[in-house]
Amino acid sequence: RQPAQRKGRTCIRPEVSRASTLGGFGGASAGHFFREHLQVIQRNTVNVSWNNVSLEFLPSQNYGRWFSGLLAGAIAIEKLSQISAFQGQAVEVKLYYNSRLDFILLARQLRLMDDFKDGVPRTAYRGVVTFRQGPVRIHLVPRVPLY
Repeated sequence: RQPAQRKGRTCIRPEVSRASTLGGFGGASAGHFFREHLQVIQRNTVNVSWNNVSLEFLPSQNYGRWFSGLLAGAIAIEKLSQISAFQGQAVEVKLYYNSRLDFILLARQLRLMDDFKDGVPRTAYRGVVTFRQGPVRIHLVPRVPLY
């Protein structure tokens, strides 16, 4: 997430973790987030036939356009309590944050990792942190681009 390594690029984070954790010991964060976040990660057990899945949206020239369209079509909400209105529905919603502190407060209420490195929230794509609550996909979006 450091600018020297980023070189203007952004990583696309998969929604389903492909990693497993060493547990509460070792690793880059020395087990810092294990109890609160990492121990609940479960590997995907559903086989995916990748030969039959279109991945044309993944190259950077396509992904940015696809993601921007996804956010443009997402339902804007003003506060966290509004998420419950969409319970059980497969919808996209977006909630804007105004500052680093605003993001941290939202992340803590949602039990997400709230750390930043070089001004970028963990798992963010262009400052947007995407996660799910059941079938509802929620995007925390910065009002002002982070980089």
